[in-house]
This record gives sequence, C-alpha cells and structure tokens, in this order.
Amino acid sequence: MSIFALILGCTSPPMELIHDPSQLVLREDGALTLASSGTDGVGLQLWLVDPETGEFAWSADLFVDEKPDWASEVQVWNPTGEFDAPAMPEEGVLYYTVFDEGEDGVEDVIGRVHWDGDAWVDDGVIVRSQGEGDHPRAMDPSVFVDLEAQPWMVFGSHAGGVFVAALDADTGRLATRPDEPWCDDEDDARFTHVASSGEGAEENTIEAPYIFPHDGWYYLFVNWGACCRGVDSTYEIRMGRSESPDGPFRDADGVDLVDGGGTMFLGSQGNQIGPGHAGVVALEDAGSESFLLSYHYYDADDNGIAKLGLRDVTWASGWPVAGAVIGE
Repeated sequence: MSIFALILGCTSPPMELIHDPSQLVLREDGALTLASSGTDGVGLQLWLVDPETGEFAWSADLFVDEKPDWASEVQVWNPTGEFDAPAMPEEGVLYYTVFDEGEDGVEDVIGRVHWDGDAWVDDGVIVRSQGEGDHPRAMDPSVFVDLEAQPWMVFGSHAGGVFVAALDADTGRLATRPDEPWCDDEDDARFTHVASSGEGAEENTIEAPYIFPHDGWYYLFVNWGACCRGVDSTYEIRMGRSESPDGPFRDADGVDLVDGGGTMFLGSQGNQIGPGHAGVVALEDAGSESFLLSYHYYDADDNGIAKLGLRDVTWASGWPVAGAVIGE
C-alpha cells in the first residue's frame, strides 16, 4: 500500500475547496504536501497530494482556536480569522497573508510560523503595508533560495505590483532591518520592483508571484486578471525569467515584466477556468528528474468551485511548458 493510501486512511475525507495553494513540498516519507487559504473560520489548511493520480487529502487545520494577537488587531472586518495565500518553502515553515479591507482603508500583513516539533510557533510580522499606492502590498508571499543559498521572498498584489526582498537564512525575516516591517515606502531599497501590468494598463491586476530556480535561471510566474469569481474569473498565469534572483525578469520576447511583459504559461482550458497561484516541485524517479506544476482553478463542471490542479512540466528552449492535466 502506498504512503498516500495509508495517510488517506487516517484523515478526514478530502474537501473539494482548495484556493491559493502554496508550492508542493516533498516530505521525507515521500509524500507531497501543500498549504492553502482557510475557509469557514479556519486560518489555513494543510493537504497531502498524490502526484500520480491528482488525489488530495486533508491533513491539518491551522489557526482554528488560537490566532496571533497581531492578526486580530489587523483583521477587524473578518474576526473569524481566515488567512490567505500561504507559502511553504519547506515542510514546517509557512508564510501567509492577513489583510483588512474596510471603511478605514486597506492594511496587509505577511506573517510567518514554524513547527518546533510540538506546535506551530508564531514568528510575527515579516512585512506590513497600508494603502494601495506604488509601494509593495504585503500579500501573496512565496519564498525561494538562490544559487548562493540566499533566501528571498517575492510578494505583491495589484497596487504597486510584485517585489522581491532578501531574507535572513537563520530567522526567515527580512535580511535588512527586520524589526522595521513596514513596506509602504516606494523608495525603500530593501524591496526591488520586478513585475507590473505596465504604464498603459487601466488597472494593475498582477499578483500571486512565484519564483522557481532552474538551470541557472530564475523563472517568475505571476497572475494577471481577476480571481475569486467562479466561472467568471479571468486569472491566467504569465512568466518571465532572469539570471539574477531580483531581476530584471523578461518574457520570451525580451519585454521586462516591470513594463507589462509576461509570456503566457497557462490560461483557461476546458472545465479549468482561471488557473492561478502556480508552484513547481522537482521530483526524482529512478535517477531522472521530473517537474510537477500545482495551481488552483475554478471548475466549470462543478459550480465554479476552486480546486487543485496538477500538470507535468517539460522544458523547451529554456522555458517551462505546462503539460496535460494529471488525473484525467
């Protein structure tokens, strides 16, 4: 019996809804895990995934009864404490979004927790912002490590676009002035602007960034369009690449993503509407490396419910190509 089958026998039946999934992480026991946005009062959710069939099973809920004190001070409009768009750079480490949009304006925070062997420990606020100007908006984090073992966080949603910041390898916090988490100064040198819808765009709809290092390049995936509208969602995944972790990132035509560039990677296909929140994991089978794409989509055959999608990834002329849906 597979590890996944054993896990399925020990957990609650899988739920349908998976939104804003993190990248997949390969566990020591060979299973794959990811995190997703919370629902029905749950802060975040953890899942186990079978890469061969696309089946997934609920693993754990986070932030159910206890939530960080700072989060309740931010999230006034949503006291149930549902958090969003988590990143899982490795098993036992989570970055996630807490935001408040009400009559008093907009406030966004990226927080961090880690597993100490017995419980999830709050590491506090990583970055924080107010308003929707040209500065970074503290949402939708993703964390990666460069060729020099330096960790980085890429983040951002609408407003000023997408930004990259260096992190401290030991603490997971900002590498520079970690005790000053505010990122709503567009001139703050800690945050490098790497993607935007461009000057001519009516609205900066870019968000959900993810960077995957491969073969000396850093591939930046971003979402364009509108999410969270079921079958009316217009999300699509665009991409660019750079030889440096903080850009500039250019698409296949050489256009900088800061200037609105972005080569199409994955759009709506069949019943899968509005794919978003891309993540890529490298797997090894009999000495051969393969790659697996994870994302969410809105199911046109099931009332637009957000679900987890999986596809193989191949490479052509130095660019990733999304393959067929796994499980179909």
